[in-house]
Amino acid sequence: MATTAIKPVRLASEGPPTVRRLEEDETETFLAGAPVMLNAGGFLAVWDANVASLIAGIANEGGANLTTEGTPETLSFGSVPHQTSAVKIPRGAPINDGRCGVTLATNRTVFKGQINPTGQSLTQADVGAEYGLTADTDDNWFVDKTKTGADAVVSVVGLDREEDTLAAASRRGVYFRFIPEHVDLLA
Repeated sequence: MATTAIKPVRLASEGPPTVRRLEEDETETFLAGAPVMLNAGGFLAVWDANVASLIAGIANEGGANLTTEGTPETLSFGSVPHQTSAVKIPRGAPINDGRCGVTLATNRTVFKGQINPTGQSLTQADVGAEYGLTADTDDNWFVDKTKTGADAVVSVVGLDREEDTLAAASRRGVYFRFIPEHVDLLA
């Protein structure tokens, strides 16, 4: 069973979530909802699932698979007759500025995700627990109850009882915040 994308859902205080457009690294193909980090070059990349790597936030859009980091690329095809510098741009092609929108992992932003779709369920006892994150086979990320202690990067703040209508033993929806010591405050 596949997981869904992680997304911001509410704030612990007033105001909108903090969103930034950060320069993306080359060849990044992550999905919207993936945890992202700033790599050694200062460019946005999918989080490497290493707890020593600080998390910048959750990507609001997918990686653009850039040829050169932070460099805008226009989706184009073919050439235009008698105009050697011109390119054809498909109608509706997304604008690419070499950056990706990210909801920053501030302490006041609560995100919504799911736990592992195979063999894990949630109870009220999970509220306040700290767990890790894992990429599923479909490249969406989920809260992983098997990653605890030193492997934990999120803290559960609530269970999704509105959209998750499965029986209590099968519930998967979870609200969480990132643990402050795993957050990149420079993003």
